[in-house]
Amino acid sequence: MPLFQLSTNISKSDFPEHFHEDLTQMLGQLLKKNPEHITICVSADQFLTCGGTAEACAFGNLASVGSFYGKNNDGYVRAVFEFIKEKLGIESKRFTLFLSDYPPNDVGFNGMTIDSFRRSLPAPGG
Repeated sequence: MPLFQLSTNISKSDFPEHFHEDLTQMLGQLLKKNPEHITICVSADQFLTCGGTAEACAFGNLASVGSFYGKNNDGYVRAVFEFIKEKLGIESKRFTLFLSDYPPNDVGFNGMTIDSFRRSLPAPGG
């Protein structure tokens, strides 16, 4: 159940037409998660500065259950930075990304925690 939140001073009108769809597909492939379970929340037109200037900048939070651990994190960060630069033109030094990993008993989905949801699924091969 990944969640990507992005806050930027870029105007909503300057976003590419299929930004959300493209980002959802990219994150699904990157995290090996079903795109149908990915949520994207963008806050454009924010009063946001980086380094004391109002040039194009942003910060994001990519949260997921059991996805972020040491050796893979650089690859995740690199892919998101490249996507943001390509789609929005924000330079890497003007974008900060926070990775948040949550235990399955701390995230709700379909009226229950992810931990309970997983236990409610039929056993593989059964």
